[in-house]
Amino acid sequence: MTIEFDSMSALATHLAGAVVADIEVANRHSLTAAAKILKDDMRKQIGQYQDALGDYPAWEPLAESTEDEKARIGAPAEAPLERFGDLEKSFRSELVGDNEAIIGSTDPVMEFHEFGTTKMPPRPVVGPALLRNVDAIEKLIGAEAHAVICGQRLGYRFSKETGIGPIGGEPSDS
Repeated sequence: MTIEFDSMSALATHLAGAVVADIEVANRHSLTAAAKILKDDMRKQIGQYQDALGDYPAWEPLAESTEDEKARIGAPAEAPLERFGDLEKSFRSELVGDNEAIIGSTDPVMEFHEFGTTKMPPRPVVGPALLRNVDAIEKLIGAEAHAVICGQRLGYRFSKETGIGPIGGEPSDS
């Protein structure tokens, strides 16, 4: 859809009126979809060794004592940060205002995994998820902004498989 304006004044009126009202909706769509992208990436890292990315180190192999303990309790072998799926399920995202979201784990143990301890190497999840997805999130935000400026209906979601495309309604946070 293309909108044409007869004057700069008409464009300014469009941007100041209809667009301003849609900006809040666009922000919410973008932020919700970006949070979901990050949360899904974090969940996928659990149980899979991760390569180094940016300043984040590659995940070191699990200690033999850890693997022995996992075998004793029936947890999967060679699956870092995974025991029975609790950590993977602990990732959440929540909008906390018009321009802010909280994305992370509700499990306090995740902090030890993210940063390591004196007895355990770091296995970062949050930082690498952001680095891996920054381009996708920028494209998503750009698509939403473009939709607002062009007067199109809002609701774009980024998919690594299909690129950016329109969706109906609010992005879901499942």
